[in-house]
Amino acid sequence: MISIAIVCKRSEDREKIIAILGRQDDFVIVCTAEDGYTLLQSALPQQPDVIILDFDLGDVVSLTLTSIIRRRSPSTALIMLCSQEDRVSVEESLNAGISGYLVRQQGFANLAASVRSVYYGGLYIDRNERDETFNRICASAADRKIPDRTLPDFTPTELGIFSGITHGHTDTEIASSLNITIGTLRNNVNQAKKKTGLKNRTQVSIYALQAGMIRLERQTAGLPSQTQHEKHSTI
Repeated sequence: MISIAIVCKRSEDREKIIAILGRQDDFVIVCTAEDGYTLLQSALPQQPDVIILDFDLGDVVSLTLTSIIRRRSPSTALIMLCSQEDRVSVEESLNAGISGYLVRQQGFANLAASVRSVYYGGLYIDRNERDETFNRICASAADRKIPDRTLPDFTPTELGIFSGITHGHTDTEIASSLNITIGTLRNNVNQAKKKTGLKNRTQVSIYALQAGMIRLERQTAGLPSQTQHEKHSTI
């Protein structure tokens, strides 16, 4: 079972989310809250697998709360729920360690899929939002390109993993594509975090995008092959 905490200021959002998730046989809702204080006091001690976190909680800045969650419960995946006007915050959210990003006005049709994706190690962002966000990240990185001498020596497998993550694929899908085990995949992620000094896989993925080591490509099926990444592995 995937344990989930829901932290939303708006009661109507909480009710919709509870109704959708309650219909899933593999989900269990362990806590609901309307503010950051209740999250810290009631939800975090249970260390849920996934927290659905409202961007605007009122009593605390959600990105500040994110760092606390990452520190106290590092295995918990976070999905940020934002309004249309908060879309500019997605880059900040990703850098803070958010694993999923949903826009409230687009409805909750993909909510269950997003929970499963982040639980299994994926990065869930609506396709249009993801392409726009990562393209903006890559474009803005052109003015602050990381000097070559500071780039870590990522292996082709590591690059394949982080490309898969940016495309929203789960650990199982990425491991199958690269013909490695889940354990090997996670060991590679840990090695990449050590090489960069970054705290989570999302931050490493963004780093690799900014450095030009991987590219965001539109895909209709499958994953970029390891061979595609080998030409990006020379640093």
